[in-house]
Amino acid sequence: LLFSAGITKGIKSAIYIFFALVCVRTFDDIFFNRYLIKKKNISVPVIFRDIIVLLTVMVVLLWILSTQYGVKPMALVTTSAILSAIIGLALQDVLVNIVSGVAMHSEKPFKEGDFIALGNNVGTVAAMNWRATRIKTIDNNHLIIPNSVIAKSEIKNFSQPTPEIIINVRVGVEYGAPPNKVKQVLMECTTGIQWVLQTPPPIVRLVEYGDFAVFYEIFCWI
Repeated sequence: LLFSAGITKGIKSAIYIFFALVCVRTFDDIFFNRYLIKKKNISVPVIFRDIIVLLTVMVVLLWILSTQYGVKPMALVTTSAILSAIIGLALQDVLVNIVSGVAMHSEKPFKEGDFIALGNNVGTVAAMNWRATRIKTIDNNHLIIPNSVIAKSEIKNFSQPTPEIIINVRVGVEYGAPPNKVKQVLMECTTGIQWVLQTPPPIVRLVEYGDFAVFYEIFCWI
């Protein structure tokens, strides 16, 4: 019973799949982790590495079906057209997220560690995978957003092209305050703050005479 034709084919198929997985994982570790990342300092998105593993397993499976069970790949595709259509409709949202994830990894609007804004959501990109992107928000929560939603959203990346950005703070002061004194005080407010850069230096401008106050704006790099 142990060495019957069906059991033997099954054991061979399992060995082939196991051997293929060992080879592709070894290649993944040596080429991507040890060579590109550690030696060349080149980061490759996980999604592309997963695609290589998936394609390798699919090729091995088709080869096993052809050599061990006599199933022709083209005949398999033809006979499973209806099943593929049903599965495709059921996984439509998943496929859209996967395609959007591949597009984002190709265009690279952001990467892990970038500080971004997606609509009203602001935070640091914690992880990216096939289906969704996880963002650690400024209130220390993890927000998981589907890739298809991100692909349709306006993305503001505060970390690119450089991590330095300009912020402006609007301040209203009574009319009796001398403008030069107000500017001096507001400039002093920008010193001693660790994340406010002094080069380029902050700027204070009078921007509006309101009904009840004179408005100034502080522009500084952070």
